[in-house]
Amino acid sequence: MNEEMIAVQADFDLHAYWEKVREEFEERVPPFALTLHVALEARSRIEGDFTVLREQPDGSALIQVHLESAASAIAYALALGTDARVISPIEVRDTIVATVRAIEEMYQQ
Repeated sequence: MNEEMIAVQADFDLHAYWEKVREEFEERVPPFALTLHVALEARSRIEGDFTVLREQPDGSALIQVHLESAASAIAYALALGTDARVISPIEVRDTIVATVRAIEEMYQQ
């Protein structure tokens, strides 16, 4: 057991301290980058913080979307349906494939 005394600060605001620490952490953590090939028909549905990496002659585009997490990237890509294909990260693409297979299996029962 540690015999060291702890000095309590009377004016310490734990909520404000944690808010400051959280904000500093979020500034250091880069956003989650999702790269998609998006069909022309879906380009108007792309929202949020994104960058068009390359335009294609057919009107489709390679787009990078900056999201908070892998879970939000999965939901974002699924919402675009067959009008978008996940290029990277591979883990997101694999999860999408597994989710689509599970949905298909559910509807076949």
